[in-house]
Amino acid sequence: MIEGESRTQAKRRRKGLESLGMRLGTLSDAQLTKLDLPERLHDAIVEARRMKKQARRRQDRFIAGLLADLDDDDLAAVFDFADNLDGQTAEETAHFHGLEAWRERLLGSDGDAAIEELLAAAPQADRSQLRELVRRSRKETAEGKPPATSRKLFRYLRELLEPAGG
Repeated sequence: MIEGESRTQAKRRRKGLESLGMRLGTLSDAQLTKLDLPERLHDAIVEARRMKKQARRRQDRFIAGLLADLDDDDLAAVFDFADNLDGQTAEETAHFHGLEAWRERLLGSDGDAAIEELLAAAPQADRSQLRELVRRSRKETAEGKPPATSRKLFRYLRELLEPAGG
C-alpha cells in the first residue's frame, strides 16, 4: 500500500493492475516484445496464457504485483500502449465492418448502383474486375458452392479501400 492511500484506493489500484495484466495476456508475441518489459514480467505473461482458470487468476495477481514494482514512467508507458492498442483495434474493426458492408451492397439486389458508388469512392478500381467478381460470387451463392469468390471480392475491396498508413 502506498503511503496516504486508503484500503479502497489500494484495492482499486490492484484491480486496475490485474486488469492491465489480463489485457497484456491477450497481446501477440510481437506486441509484447514491443513493450520491452522486464524479463520476469514478460515470462509471467507468456506463462499465464497457458494456464487454466484458477491458476490463471493467481498468475494475474502475480503479474499485477510485478506491474506494481515498475516505476511510474514505465507503468504509464504500459498503460498508454494498451490504450493505444484498444483504439487501433476499434479502428480496425470499424474498417472491417465497412468492407463487409460494401461487399454486401455489391452482392445485393442493387449491385450496379453500389459498383458506381464504389468507383466514385475508389477511382483506381477496375470496373470489369469488380463486375466479374460480383457476378461469379452471386453464381457461387446460387449454386450453393463455398464463397471463394466472395472472399476474393473482400480482399479486392480491402486493397482498394485500405486506410492511409497501411
